[in-house]
Amino acid sequence: MIRRCALCSSTLQILAQDQWHIPGLGKKIIGFSHCPDCGMIQQSPTVTPDEMTHFYKTTAVYNCFSDNYKPTEEKIISVTRNINDLLGLAGNVPKTVFQVGCSDGYTLSRYQEAGADSVLGIDPSEFNRKIAKIFYNIDSVCMEFEEFETDQRYDLAILTHVLEHLYDPKLILTKCNEFLHPGGWLLAEVPLLEKEEYFPTGYLSFEHINYFTADLFTQMIEACGFEIQLQTKLYKACRYPVVTVIAKKFKSPNFQYKYRQDRNSAGVINRFLNFDKSEWLRINNHLLKNIKIGSDIFLWGAGIHTSQLLCNTDIKKNYNIRYMLDNSETKWGKEIANIECRKPSLNIFKNGDIVVISTRASEEEVYQALYNQYGDTIELIKLYNL
Repeated sequence: MIRRCALCSSTLQILAQDQWHIPGLGKKIIGFSHCPDCGMIQQSPTVTPDEMTHFYKTTAVYNCFSDNYKPTEEKIISVTRNINDLLGLAGNVPKTVFQVGCSDGYTLSRYQEAGADSVLGIDPSEFNRKIAKIFYNIDSVCMEFEEFETDQRYDLAILTHVLEHLYDPKLILTKCNEFLHPGGWLLAEVPLLEKEEYFPTGYLSFEHINYFTADLFTQMIEACGFEIQLQTKLYKACRYPVVTVIAKKFKSPNFQYKYRQDRNSAGVINRFLNFDKSEWLRINNHLLKNIKIGSDIFLWGAGIHTSQLLCNTDIKKNYNIRYMLDNSETKWGKEIANIECRKPSLNIFKNGDIVVISTRASEEEVYQALYNQYGDTIELIKLYNL
């Protein structure tokens, strides 16, 4: 699927594209493109909205490796920061709150603890709905926000790390404007397309289809009828830079808004693409140095990182990948490039097995858990924290 610019509807210019094997979807052409008019960077070519929805409902999981779905320290700090910033502006936590893309319900549970009387999540994943109810007693509606309708009006809309995932972010913000009381609050946060030296390998991900500079992000929010009260940039606190905006409902959306061009975005992405290429080459050479060609290996991790690993290195050509393992039950039985994902079982490995840890975000947690169980009887290969 070829997209047009999500902000100004212009024709996009492709910067890079390749074939990725996506868990649950198969082989797809995935690319990243630049809008010559406003400067927006977006995933295009990409899968269809129906295919992406299927991926979120059946496969995607955004929880850490273990610890019974406990939030990461990074998430705890981020939610605390956002609540404190909102308290500083509003004086108290808004009483009625909804969150688009509520995931496991942790964020809404924190707003409830801070004083919200009523909270509601909207998320397309049935798995996430169950986790939110079981672990945090948070009610959520299992559907795409585009389909959600309500007569209720709220005091706060939360969109943290969701607008980068959606094909029409302006539509989502417009609906949030509609569902808020006059003067209601919006809290939105996305990855920041700035300072590419802080981007991790694989920053251009399958799930992220929009890449915002701070200027384009605030322009979009203002065009959708909000008045910015606070903008915060963080470069090192998260896995990648982020920009957070707290705004108030100010007026109706301006559907004729003319976006000012951001001239920095293309340079940021092109510099990152060169770095990313060299980093995947480093990983390929690291594997060759540590694993004999032709060896049997296992991959731990059946997510998008593995899709990128298979696309950007010779790991499948150089080794016999017996199968993948992943703690997420949504991955079991699915394939990436004809490699099956299986449920981990007790003592699944035998003495001398080689396990490549295919995750960046949870690499240390995976390593420690496997080492604690198997010690030196298996060979664990890390790709990052060497």
